[in-house]
Amino acid sequence: MKNFNKYSRGVSIIGVECTPFVQVVMDETVEGITEGELFGSAAIEAMKDAGIESSDIEYYFHGQALPSQDSDYITPSVMVAEWFGMGDRPSSHHSEACGTGYVALEQGCMAVASGKYDVVLTGCVEMGNSLPVPGKPAHFRQEWGFAEFNQAAFMCFDRAYTRMLVGMGLGQFELSLHRYSLDYGFTDDQIDDFLNACAIANRYNASRTPLALRRQEYSEVAREFGFDDVNVFLKSAFNPKLTRYLRVSGMTERAEGAACCIIVPTDMVKYYKKSKPIQVVGNGHSVTEYRVPYNEMVGTKRAARQAFESTGVRPEEIDLVLTIPSPIIG
Repeated sequence: MKNFNKYSRGVSIIGVECTPFVQVVMDETVEGITEGELFGSAAIEAMKDAGIESSDIEYYFHGQALPSQDSDYITPSVMVAEWFGMGDRPSSHHSEACGTGYVALEQGCMAVASGKYDVVLTGCVEMGNSLPVPGKPAHFRQEWGFAEFNQAAFMCFDRAYTRMLVGMGLGQFELSLHRYSLDYGFTDDQIDDFLNACAIANRYNASRTPLALRRQEYSEVAREFGFDDVNVFLKSAFNPKLTRYLRVSGMTERAEGAACCIIVPTDMVKYYKKSKPIQVVGNGHSVTEYRVPYNEMVGTKRAARQAFESTGVRPEEIDLVLTIPSPIIG
């Protein structure tokens, strides 16, 4: 049995659930839904997947990137606890911008691996495409425009010395791509082909789940615009470049949704109904401010090194690598 990092016992995920990703102000079928309902729905379904009740949960972690802005809350773990039977349970909230989901999993694993708790719920919710209407109840939402989104982005910087001017917007991602092309000798066309292939693969995977916001493959989109070849379409004026390397198809579209999981000690999995638990054998964590040049590259290398060293797994043993960071389009 593999312990989690340097802690005394291993941890396993016995339940996990994710809500559909939606845009509440653009879809009348979900109009009026709140962050409490999203997080609560994911939490309840994760408990069902694990075969446990809310009374079994000893502690829960609530992650949300900008609760004060996109939910009008400053203590969201308390505000939404009643939605899924946690009104009297200890909890904490954390917010790490785009890294909130990663930290949610790590926090849950550490709480169980340390021996403090045996059954932990951890998750993350985002209301990334709408904002609360001032002075109205939480279910009144309005569209979150790009101007307001940029205001939120400025909160990610130390503004004492206007450091946001170093790496604002798409420039940070563009910088990393350019550095990668220089280090490994890739041409602009090769990078373009690679990013387009990623877009095609991502849309293909999304088309296979009802939870995705966009479920139409790019090959279908291409045909609607009169293209028989999806690669020709992705290099056309219908998918323009926003920078030297990045096209519209490489952007992440903002949406609302939530995901939760249930974590227990690996040696206690046998007491629960989950037949195929996921053992978490280790992780890596790195924090780099957005202004730092190549911050995604630096952070990924450091975190990967930690994960390999803590688990003893070698790079050649990895079957699948997923890289999540992506620029956002309003």
